[in-house]
Amino acid sequence: MITSFYPTATPTLLPQVSTTLASSLLAVESSWFSSPEQLAVDAAIMSAAPVATVASFVLNGYVYQDITTEVWYMTGVPKRLQDEVMSYIGAIESVHEKYVEASVTGAGSVPTRAAQGSALRTHVPITMGAVGIVGAVLAML
Repeated sequence: MITSFYPTATPTLLPQVSTTLASSLLAVESSWFSSPEQLAVDAAIMSAAPVATVASFVLNGYVYQDITTEVWYMTGVPKRLQDEVMSYIGAIESVHEKYVEASVTGAGSVPTRAAQGSALRTHVPITMGAVGIVGAVLAML
């Protein structure tokens, strides 16, 4: 679970901190992926992205941080939905700060900055299932 959020450097934490971190990240993910906002965001992304990009997303998925600075995202995804994405990213970062950053100076980890997994991502890339592919195709029509 934790490695999905830290693909290049997994934090080195004590087991109890690691368990709490994983539970907290799962809670944020569950809340986001069960929200109607997430569906609206992903539909808007599929609608705003260039066709070749949509094809790549369907095959490979995407991570929000990788696309939020793209021109098509900033101009094609409604601001309200962009704000939802930023709130979701903020929630993930808040969990990171609470458990990983705090443990750098506390008793919860090996106190080396490099070992703390600075490459935080929201989650594994969102991949589109059959429903997502149909939705992406319909959005392009």
